[in-house]
Parts: sequence; structure tokens; C-alpha cells
Amino acid sequence: MPVKTTKNEPYQPPPIELKPLLSHLKYAYLDTEQHKKAIGWKLSNLLSINPSIYMHRILMEEEARPIRQQQRRIYLTILDVVKKEVTKLLAVGIIYPILDSQLLARITFLSFIDQVLEKLAGKSHYYFLDGFSGYIQIHIALEDQHKTTFTFRFGTFAYTRMPFGLCNALSTFQCCMTSIFLDLLQDCIEVFMDDFTVYTDSFDACLENLPKVLTRCIGTHLVLNFEKCHFMVIEGIVLGHLVSNKGIEVDKSKIDIITSLPNPAFV
Repeated sequence: MPVKTTKNEPYQPPPIELKPLLSHLKYAYLDTEQHKKAIGWKLSNLLSINPSIYMHRILMEEEARPIRQQQRRIYLTILDVVKKEVTKLLAVGIIYPILDSQLLARITFLSFIDQVLEKLAGKSHYYFLDGFSGYIQIHIALEDQHKTTFTFRFGTFAYTRMPFGLCNALSTFQCCMTSIFLDLLQDCIEVFMDDFTVYTDSFDACLENLPKVLTRCIGTHLVLNFEKCHFMVIEGIVLGHLVSNKGIEVDKSKIDIITSLPNPAFV
């Protein structure tokens, strides 16, 4: 019997009932060594994208000089968290022991959101894939690594791979992903930052396209986050919208957040 709700109560979506996947489809492509390397479960699984495909450069103005800033205080409540994060990055080679900077900005080329959604709308099946900590899969050029130097209570380090928040990192990442999937774009995949959506018009075509993408990931050392990937689905959320064979719809959860807000007490 459905649960009755009052007018002022926020909408509660019905519970999702997941049915067992047919045994012959379960992990059809992920359970073999051939495609398993395309999926990552932890940071140490990241081999980093082949530098010959793309590498991040930190371009500086000719008159720029290094700037040394004082070490900033870290609250004791988060000091252990920071130490664990630095230790984790150090263990897998993303940083190494040993800047407000005058950087040349690079133009960022991102697909128009409406064009991405229009391309994905109306398809029968999808794979929604997510890059595992996407940015740090890209190498920083050796001659630029010292420009990422940071210091804190337990030492001084520099990055070997591109961290989040670095100037021009967004542009580098998008260009890298475009280079990797260039021949598949507009054919069976759309890429927007670290969100990769594989789309098809039929179930059989969907089965054929997944090996193409996973093989490309393996060949370029691009690792996906298994926990955030969704395989063989008929709808999903992309850039805040629901896409399916019905077209493009607004993500209802976003609307519910607004409608559930209390009425303003003062005008």
C-alpha cells in the first residue's frame, strides 16, 4: 500500500528494486584479464596516462621569479588527515620529497553542455564511466615538477603528476581525454572532463562498444573508478540531467532540494 504524504512533505522517491543480472551477462567483459586493467579500486592501480599522449606543462612568464611563502598553520583537528593524504601520495609516487606563480593561462576547450546532452538523448543503452582521481593520472613534465613544491609540518614535496587546482589543469585534462578517445567521439562516446558516456542504439551495439573503450583505456593507462561506473543501463544522470530513450529530463532530485526548503520567515 503506497505511503501517503502531506503537501508540505518533500517527495520521497520509491525504493529501487534491483533484479538479479543474468549469469551469462554478469561481468561479461570485466572478469577477464583482457579488460580488468581498465578498472581501478585504489590509488596504487593508477599507472598514469602515457606521457607520449599528453603531459601537463606549467608555462611561466619570462620575467617571473620564484616566490617563497611561509608555511601555513594547520589545525590540529585535521593535521592527521593531511599527513595521511601526503603519505598516501608519496607511497604511490604522485609526489616526491625535496607558489603563488605568474603562470601563462591556457585557453580551455570544453564541449557545450547542451550539445553533449542532445547527442546522448534518445539512445537505448548507456555505460556511464568515471575516471579514477582523473587529474593525477597525468604526468607533469620533469622540468616543471619543482614548480608544484609545497611544504608542511612533516616535510617539503613536489608533484610528479598533476594535482587538482593547478593552473591550466582543467585544460590539460580535457585535451588529454579528447586525444585518447578522438576517433570514438561523436561515434559511441561523449567526454566531459572525467565523465565518459558510452551510448548506443541497440543492446548488441552496446556490448560491442564496451571492449573498444576498455581496450583504449588499457592502451593509454587510463584507469576507471569501478564504484562510480554504471554498465548497460537505459538511463542515467549526465551533467545534472536525466538522459534516456525518452530524451532529456530534469534531474528530479535537484528540484526536490529546492521544493523541500522551508518558506522564508522574512521578506
